[in-house]
Amino acid sequence: MKALAQAGYFALSLDPLLHGDRRSATAPDLRSYVFDNFRAVMWTILGTTVLDAFRVLDWAINRYDLRDDVVAGGMSMGGDIAIALSGIDTRVRKVAAIAASPDWLRPGMTDVLDSTKVIAQGNPTPFGAWLHAHLDPMINLNHFAHAPQMLLELGEADTHIHPSHAVKFKEKLSQQYQHSAANITIHINANADHLAVIQDETVINRSLQFLIK
Repeated sequence: MKALAQAGYFALSLDPLLHGDRRSATAPDLRSYVFDNFRAVMWTILGTTVLDAFRVLDWAINRYDLRDDVVAGGMSMGGDIAIALSGIDTRVRKVAAIAASPDWLRPGMTDVLDSTKVIAQGNPTPFGAWLHAHLDPMINLNHFAHAPQMLLELGEADTHIHPSHAVKFKEKLSQQYQHSAANITIHINANADHLAVIQDETVINRSLQFLIK
């Protein structure tokens, strides 16, 4: 946030659904809650927060008389949100996503802390299924016809968010929107797992420089 502000951007962030100030004091352990019912919970968190971010952009641009020149970024789930947001809001011209997936199905996803444990994702709620159908980048390629620029930083050894998700997204996009696929840069960091990528200062700084360049 500070780096974006120093570069002249009006920088803001928001708490995803059930996170930070949006988390109830009586809520169950969030990690267990999400991974015990992944599609039922995560798809609702992802989709609702994407729509919230869309509304926040409307508010900020109108409230502070800003230009429609928006960049977005995030780590892990935050990166998922940034990617999907850039598909539905053409004001978002650049995205930097670290250890994130453009595929909400996350095939083969393992536990962040145990790469041998494949997560049983379960079934979504009807609302979550609607959000997935309308917002998941992998099945809404037409959302990216306006060709936002993306830097996707991934870990070669990340089995929670596998690099193949992003590679497949770019390949599918190139079949319909070559100009959009050409604007996506995928950087796979050797030997890095999920936690290593999101904690790597070089990756973070490279992502910030991409956004402000």
